[in-house]
Amino acid sequence: MLEDYLGNDDRTLARQLVRRWKKLSQSDRTAILNPSLTGDGSVTVRAWLSESHDLAVTKLYGTLTSPQLETLEVSSKCVEAPPIFKSTVWMLDDTAAEDSVQLMEQQLMKAGARLAALLNATAQ
Repeated sequence: MLEDYLGNDDRTLARQLVRRWKKLSQSDRTAILNPSLTGDGSVTVRAWLSESHDLAVTKLYGTLTSPQLETLEVSSKCVEAPPIFKSTVWMLDDTAAEDSVQLMEQQLMKAGARLAALLNATAQ
């Protein structure tokens, strides 16, 4: 889906994400890197992973409706998803697709900035 909007050239995508990062205010950059790395960083990295997972569950998956008229309890663990969620093709309207792409782009930018912070901290 992201490739449909941004293309599949890694360098072009990286340039777009760097441009977006440079346009952010210092407070927005600081917020992206919070919580900041402390100690061995494992607690921070787990917090970043949890944040990403929570966003996916609430902002992406939570907005989908099953093409069949049934209600199912949905686990936050993807591997425990009911079979219908694993085998169904989901169609998103244009607004939902754009929102999803924006969220994915934002998360890629965060991941790059956070990885850079982690590597910088490790190198020191």
